[in-house]
Amino acid sequence: MSDKRKNRPILNLSAIKQNENFQNSIMRPVLKLQHEIITGIFIHAIRKNRIDILKNTSDDSYIQLIEKIIGKNLILRNQLLGIVIGQFDNDEFNIYSKNASEFNKRIVAMIKQKLLNSENEIKIKIKNIT
Repeated sequence: MSDKRKNRPILNLSAIKQNENFQNSIMRPVLKLQHEIITGIFIHAIRKNRIDILKNTSDDSYIQLIEKIIGKNLILRNQLLGIVIGQFDNDEFNIYSKNASEFNKRIVAMIKQKLLNSENEIKIKIKNIT
């Protein structure tokens, strides 16, 4: 087992299709491992762009914020992708590179969902910073 793999959480998820299996066995554990960094980078992007998410309390505005920030900010999007891809070992990267476009879409979608599920955690961290 490579060094990168041994630090990942083990998730008991299965899938029939090869891409779904890669998503469940590799990408999801990496996202879980990198959760603190992903939320930290998102908070940094919010603060850098002077967006006050504490004022916007509706779920719709938070969803739109995530879509706007990650969808339009290619630098941030690529940075988040790099945080995940950088945790792949050589074998995993070879699998990823054969279908990078689809995997990137899956990674971004999972990051958005992770940020959506972490709304309260993110708001608490922002309150503690200010």
